[in-house]
Amino acid sequence: MPHWKDAPELLELATPIIEKHHEHLVGCPIRFVWRSPARKMGKKHIALGTAEVITGRFAWFVMTEEEKELAASFGIESPKMFWIEISADDWPDLTEPQQLALIDHELCHCGVEWTEDDPEPELHLIRHDVEEFEAILRRHGAWEAGLERFAAALMGFEGA
Repeated sequence: MPHWKDAPELLELATPIIEKHHEHLVGCPIRFVWRSPARKMGKKHIALGTAEVITGRFAWFVMTEEEKELAASFGIESPKMFWIEISADDWPDLTEPQQLALIDHELCHCGVEWTEDDPEPELHLIRHDVEEFEAILRRHGAWEAGLERFAAALMGFEGA
C-alpha cells in the first residue's frame, strides 16, 4: 500500500528550476510529495516521479489555505493544482544532477494555458516528446522527425 508525505524541500529545489526554465509555472500551485513505494510502470519499471493535475473535491480537500491563496493570485478560481510524486525509496540513490533532472522532467509535464474565452488558466499535462523502444532505435535509428530532433538535441548536449 503506497504512502505519501509532503516534500516542501523538493519545492525548494524546484523553485530555481521553475524560475529559469518554466516561467509559466511561477506562482502556480504545485505540491511535491514523497511516495513509497514508487509507482510501478509495467512489470520491470518503476516511476521515479509522476505529475498530475488534481481538481474538484479532491483538490479542495488536499490544498492548504496558502495553496488556495496562491491559486487565486494565479487566476485559478476553482480548486486545482499540480501534484508531483517522487519516489522516496529511489531518491537517495540518485546523484544531485540526477535529482535535479528528475524534478525538471516532472515540471516539463506541467502545462498552463490561458484563452480569451476563459480568464481562468487551464492546467494540463504535457506528454513526453519521444516515446520509443531502445530495440527500435538500434534497428531503425531516428526513423521519424521527433526522434531526429531528439537525437540532435542529445548530440548537442553541453551540460546544465
